[in-house]
Amino acid sequence: MLELRTLGGLSITVDGAVANGAAIQRKTLALLALLAATKHGISRDKLVAYLWPESDTAHGRNLLRQACYALRRDLDAPELVLGSTELRLNPDVVNSDVRQFQDALDRGDHAAAVALYQGPFLDGFFLSETEEFERWVEGERTRLAYEVSSALQLLAREAGDAGRFQAEAEHWRQLTQIETQLKAVTSPIRTAEPFSIEEIIDPRDTRILLCDFIRLAADLRRTGASHFTMRP
Repeated sequence: MLELRTLGGLSITVDGAVANGAAIQRKTLALLALLAATKHGISRDKLVAYLWPESDTAHGRNLLRQACYALRRDLDAPELVLGSTELRLNPDVVNSDVRQFQDALDRGDHAAAVALYQGPFLDGFFLSETEEFERWVEGERTRLAYEVSSALQLLAREAGDAGRFQAEAEHWRQLTQIETQLKAVTSPIRTAEPFSIEEIIDPRDTRILLCDFIRLAADLRRTGASHFTMRP
């Protein structure tokens, strides 16, 4: 059985052993993550736009076919990917933690969902020159962190109401840890985009200029009566 891990990193194992070949290449790993996170499938055109944005439609679709073929071959899983226009992973062939996480929430098993959440979605994984893919990762990462946070809050309140105060404290501690993890991997530029903020200024670039301004302004400050009879 194949096991795909997306919460806290990105990797795939075959019967407990780390996979090799196409399954450890970044583009094909990203393809697996995209397929795993979509329950009802994702179109070929969207996959191409996420992973091969520089390619035209025909070339991009060919690259997608090659990637799917390489994964099926190197994972020895001919039925790994299902669908023709909308592609999805075959749940009879591969287990994914993100799918198990969503299924646990759907059936109201918040404890199981929390146990499956081992860290931010695709933590530490990055593809260069794929802005749309990175935007998608950021959105999924935020959504999943919000969902596990909501589950933890519910579990904490239930534990408190039942008088299990040690368990309640542990749930609040986990919640704080998840919020800290999310802040560490969230891009301030992506966060600013929904508010139409076009530029993010790094304080390290402006601190020296601010200090120079303060020094210049200090020379203009004089004690005693003001030169102005009214506010300028």
